[in-house]
Amino acid sequence: MTELESDRAVRTRRRGQVLEEAIFAAVLSELAERGYGTLSMEGVAEAAGTGKSALYRRWKSKQDLVLDTLIHTLPSTTVRAKDTGELRGDLTFLLGRMSRVMETPVGQVMRSVIAEGDRQPQIVHAVDDTLIQPRIKLIYDAFVRAAERGEIETAEGTWIIARTGPALIIQQLLLTGRPPDRAGVAEMIDKVIFPALGLPR
Repeated sequence: MTELESDRAVRTRRRGQVLEEAIFAAVLSELAERGYGTLSMEGVAEAAGTGKSALYRRWKSKQDLVLDTLIHTLPSTTVRAKDTGELRGDLTFLLGRMSRVMETPVGQVMRSVIAEGDRQPQIVHAVDDTLIQPRIKLIYDAFVRAAERGEIETAEGTWIIARTGPALIIQQLLLTGRPPDRAGVAEMIDKVIFPALGLPR
């Protein structure tokens, strides 16, 4: 069997989840190396060891492929977040998890995508709608539980406060290349979120 025939045989054998995992890994690698602006379906296909047609059968565009990759690799928001029984614990868990994820390769990829805001506003808006807003909703849900326990007076009007933690994490990531550490997350809760909710530190 020639090298070309061997390559074709490998591509033919890989299907389903195995192929998708290879494609997702290729997308992350290509984004980290090239950024969103110069990412191409051809480059991803080559890096994944598959054909372009395999990509277009699953995703209509580069944006759809990148979003699906990030959704696949980030912690799921489809299940209820951990309920620690008190607001500080919930916020520490949610914001701490977000900060830790942002320090991983997928977080660095998100940084490169968000940084494309001026040149690629559509992908940034899609990332916000698909990836960031559901995580803000988890924080808002923590406020609702806190109101039910009597920790805060009401969750009404706190959506903007729920945005504060993720916004600060993303801002620090964009400015310094590193998200807040555990102490930074605690300071964020004590000096920004709790005062905004009218709670003592």
